[in-house]
Amino acid sequence: AYGSDKAAKEWFKRATDDDMKPDVFTYTSLIAACAKVSNVDSAEAWLSKMAQHKVNPLLMSYSAAINACAKNNLRKNGQRAYNLLSRMSAEGIYPNTVAYNAVLEALGKNRPVMTRESELVFRHMIESGIESDYFTQVYLRKVIGAERVRQLCAEVGVE
Repeated sequence: AYGSDKAAKEWFKRATDDDMKPDVFTYTSLIAACAKVSNVDSAEAWLSKMAQHKVNPLLMSYSAAINACAKNNLRKNGQRAYNLLSRMSAEGIYPNTVAYNAVLEALGKNRPVMTRESELVFRHMIESGIESDYFTQVYLRKVIGAERVRQLCAEVGVE
């Protein structure tokens, strides 16, 4: 089912029709299938279904949904990724470098540009003890420019 959200949906229906109880890995696989085809609406819908069925998402679940936002070229998905990051943190699920980078990537595609949010995400990442990497810098530069990235890194003590 991986790679096609339609096939994943059909598989899920067959499994639940056969009285199989989906777990966090089932839902996360469905969300990842949605991300692979950049289907943000379906990824968020599966996250909601998890909550409805009292299945607690993992970092992987949220990361897959955020990745759907990052891979989709719609200009509003930066806000959606930012909201998912906030929701994830509120639920006590701590993002890693990959999750933060996916949010920064989505923010970089958003229109209007989400400069303030990009800086906040980066600051939160560093303050949380999560290390930035090459991609963090690339995604930040797309939003705030190379000079501002240098200034921001100096402000938060990142080389």
